[in-house]
Parts: sequence; structure tokens; C-alpha cells
Amino acid sequence: MIRFFHFFFIFYLLTAGVVWSYDFTKLSLDDAIKIAEQNNFEIFSQDQELKSRKYAKGHHTANYYPQVNLTAIYPFYGRSSSFTVDQMIFDFGKLGQRINAGKYAIKAMEYAHAQRRDTIMNELVMTFYEILKTKNSISQQEKEILLNNDLLKQAKAFFDAGRVSSLDITKQRITLNESELRLVIHQGRLLKLEEELFNHLGVAKPPKVAYIPDYGYEKMDLNADLIIDSNIHYIHSVKAMEMKILGIKAQISAYKRDFLPSIMARAAYRFEGRGVPDSDKDNDYIAGIGMTWQIFNGGRTYYQIQEHKAILNSLYAKLAVLKRKASSKIRYGIIDADTAYHKINVRKEGVNAAKVYYEYTKTKLNVGEASEIEFFQASDLLGKQERDYKNAIYNYKIKIARLEKLAGLIITK
Repeated sequence: MIRFFHFFFIFYLLTAGVVWSYDFTKLSLDDAIKIAEQNNFEIFSQDQELKSRKYAKGHHTANYYPQVNLTAIYPFYGRSSSFTVDQMIFDFGKLGQRINAGKYAIKAMEYAHAQRRDTIMNELVMTFYEILKTKNSISQQEKEILLNNDLLKQAKAFFDAGRVSSLDITKQRITLNESELRLVIHQGRLLKLEEELFNHLGVAKPPKVAYIPDYGYEKMDLNADLIIDSNIHYIHSVKAMEMKILGIKAQISAYKRDFLPSIMARAAYRFEGRGVPDSDKDNDYIAGIGMTWQIFNGGRTYYQIQEHKAILNSLYAKLAVLKRKASSKIRYGIIDADTAYHKINVRKEGVNAAKVYYEYTKTKLNVGEASEIEFFQASDLLGKQERDYKNAIYNYKIKIARLEKLAGLIITK
């Protein structure tokens, strides 16, 4: 029972305890990024994988040090049992090239992990903005439902007065139902987006979350040719592919050196067993320099070289395709970002027009020339235009975030 309590306490500290250490009642985008950097399980897993790969590099470098072995064979007949120390003196760079191949493999993994890390953070940013967009839509939809309720009451009153038919009531009721359905759809989308967001954060979703909106933006001067020329060689996926190519080249070089001999030094103490002739009884210690040279192995080394040459040619082709696709995606991303920016200006003009109509209707209401329903409709129109304007800003931010991922750079400050 005590062990179970200890386990539960540790589990709480690792999961729920982490959640309550953050203030989710005012969650900003910067806070969300910091939480993900500390708690995202995929990022942690990649860090540990890279750590293990760095340890694996020691498999080859260990061969630079003396290799100590003990061989014991019972019943110690002859001199089969021995204690030996071998030291590699020169191998024409076989080991060095294999170590280089391992280093390039580690660098390729680092770039691949950096790309995945950027992707996770980019998805987090876009999900955060999608949540803010959806909350704007929910807020406006709730206002629309209130307006449709009032319009339904008005239709019923007109029907009682004989001014409209029951068909008008039915139409208005359907309109109300459709607005309520849209609200349910928005609420369901919000729940999905929040689930996705907290998966990126790596923590459980708390009971209450409040997101801080961010409507600040600025026009980015996006030159496709300049961005491509400056960054195409530094995109993480491109760098990872280049490191793989260098690793294969180093591996091929190591295989070619396998045709050459290796020079080793050996010192050994050989145990004297049964059947050792008298002439050999004083030769317990031996030391010297020798050479190992593989004369024939069935063509294995040749086939290994040809295999890796084919892999190398494949990687060159993949690198060319990767750069071409990356360039096209960057151009598409810039087009989308510029289009999204122009939409902001259009939506802003819509807000200004709706404000004029709202003030006009408000003035008419004050002098008794407009009904409250007309004023509520003007207010609803203004609210929709403001929602579309704010969401257009978020759409622009999302396009910029996608472009940053495609281009492998930080455009925003």
C-alpha cells in the first residue's frame, strides 16, 4: 500500500503537478511555446534518441584504445589460454572514416530532429491561432442566436396581429435552429483544437483555460528569390540530406580502405598448459608487431561499395528534388501570405462601413425612427465584420508561420 502511494505521488508530480505549475487562466502564445519546450514528449524522446546515438559513436572510437582480452580453455593444454593486449597502430584510415560516417549520421539526426521540433512548434502556433479564431466565431454566433430569438418573438407578435403568416414563423425558427447548429459545430471544433494544442504542450488540459488574443501584425516584405537564395541551403531537411550524403561518402571510403592491411601491436602472457615441450616452457611472454590483411572474402567489400554508391546517387537525386519542392513551397507560401494580408485590408473596410451603418441606426433608434430589432441587426452586422477582420489577422499570422516552417527561418520578431 505504501509503495502504491509513493507511485501515485510520483506520477502526480510528473503529470498533474506539472499542469498546476502554469497559469492557464491567461495563456499567451509565448507561454504555450515555453510549456511545449519543457513538456512535449516527442521533443524529449528525440533528445534522448540523439543522446543514445552520440554514445553509439564510442563503439568505433573505442578501437583507438588498447584491447585487453583473456582467453581461458580448460584443461590448459598447450598454450591456448592467454592474457593479451592489442593496440592498433595504423589501418590506412579505415576506422577514421567509419567514425566520420557516424559523426555525419549524428549531424543528420540533429537536423532531422530540429526540423521536427520546428514543425511541432509551428503546428502549435497555428493551432493556437485557430483556437482564437474559433472563439471569435463562437462569441459572434452566440450574439446571432440572441438576435434570431428576438426576430422569432417579433414574428410571433406579427402573426398574432395578423401581419404575417405561419410560414414566416417557420422560416425564422429554422434560421434560429441553423444558428444554434453552427454554434454547436464551432464548440466541437474548439474542443478538438484544444485537445490538439495540449497534446503539443505535453500536459493535461486543466478545467479552465483562457487564451490571450493577439491582433498585432505588420506587413512583411517577402522576396521569394531572396528568401530562396539565402535559406535554401540552411533548411533543416536539406542539411539533414547533405549530412547523409557525407556519411555515405565516408562509408564508401572506409570500405575501399578494407582492401588495405592493418598493422597491430600485441603483448601477451600465455599460460603454460599440459603438453608444452621443454623448449617452449620459458616463452610465457610474447610481444611484437604484426599485420592483418584480408585476401579474399567472396567479394563482400566490392558489393558493399557498389551498394553505397547506388545509395549515394539516390540521395543526390532526392536532394535535388527536395530543394526544388522547397523552393516551390516557399513561393506558394509567399503568395498565400500576401493574399491573406490584402484580405485584412478588405475586412477592415467592411468594419468601417458596418460602423457607419451602426451609428446611423443608433441615431435613428434614439429619435424613434428605427426599432430595436433594426438596431440589433446593425449591431450583429458590425460584430460579424469585426469577427471576420480579427480572424483575417489570425489567418495572416498562420500563413506567415507556415512560411517560416517552409523557408527554415524566422520572419517575425
